[in-house]
Amino acid sequence: DLLFFATNGNGIVSHVGIVKEIKNRGEITFIHASTSKGVIVSSLNEKYWNKAFLFAKRVL
Repeated sequence: DLLFFATNGNGIVSHVGIVKEIKNRGEITFIHASTSKGVIVSSLNEKYWNKAFLFAKRVL
């Protein structure tokens, strides 16, 4: 599944992550590329990503 984000605050997709895991308590972790840290794993529970989240899409 892909997660789409508007990291620039204008509601337009500017960042995409790939779902890694959905944990027991519903926490979603995802893999994405960071310009400063390279490829990392983050959580939708983090305030920054939760605020920037737009939608998810399953790609088959």
